[in-house]
Amino acid sequence: MIEHRLAPEPFLDYVHKIDVGMVAANPDLALRLGRLPGRKLIFTNASRIHAERVMAQIGIDHHFEDIFDIAAADYIPKPDHTSYAMMLRKHGVAPDTACMIEDIADNLEPAKALGMSTVWLKGEIEWARPKNGGKTPAHIDFVAHGLGSWLDAVIARREGP
Repeated sequence: MIEHRLAPEPFLDYVHKIDVGMVAANPDLALRLGRLPGRKLIFTNASRIHAERVMAQIGIDHHFEDIFDIAAADYIPKPDHTSYAMMLRKHGVAPDTACMIEDIADNLEPAKALGMSTVWLKGEIEWARPKNGGKTPAHIDFVAHGLGSWLDAVIARREGP
């Protein structure tokens, strides 16, 4: 935006004009989210429209209260601490009662600094991994190899045997 003097909206519309049909519906994830107590918010560097399309395709959109997108963050992307504080303030979230689940390890550092619990959805993409040579950084409380299995564990702990 700054270097090339681009307006953000046309750029975001262009890069998010993709076919989400390749994203599979996930009714099991929808069931798990339904069993998980508490408010659920999306915090994304993408546009609201893109997040809505992907969530609808997966079949989980009805589980989320709101989307805090890059426009709501005044185009200040994660992992800038400012956007996290803005998201918490806008939605009245107390960080010590919140858990942030993220697929980019470094994006969890500001969440932890603000007092949130953090879960890294570990994937194979190199740029999403911690920059510290492979060790799990202190700002990551939990590493999940799959969202479904991690949610199962959380729900089982909460509901008991």
